[in-house]
Amino acid sequence: MKAAGIYSELCQFRSSNGKCGKAPVQLEQEGVKKIDIEDNGADVISHTKYVGEDGGAVEEVITSYDHSRTFELRPDTNHFDISLIDETGKQVSESHYMQMDTM
Repeated sequence: MKAAGIYSELCQFRSSNGKCGKAPVQLEQEGVKKIDIEDNGADVISHTKYVGEDGGAVEEVITSYDHSRTFELRPDTNHFDISLIDETGKQVSESHYMQMDTM
């Protein structure tokens, strides 16, 4: 799968809260190479690079801001930053999605 296709599938998946597009697990099952990147950024849960067959890549950073303190009853937010990178290493597109944890 080309990097633009991976980007499109991940964006659909995150924007629809998992109802459309392809989950990261599905992409991996279809042969998309997945690389976990060590990221010590604040609140980063995971940083993953998906390599397209055309030499491009997609990076997804998942961040969660924990609001589960005893005095705060708001649900946690999960942020998904997805970047499309062409075969030269230049960022071509970027998308941001947010999902709320269900209580």
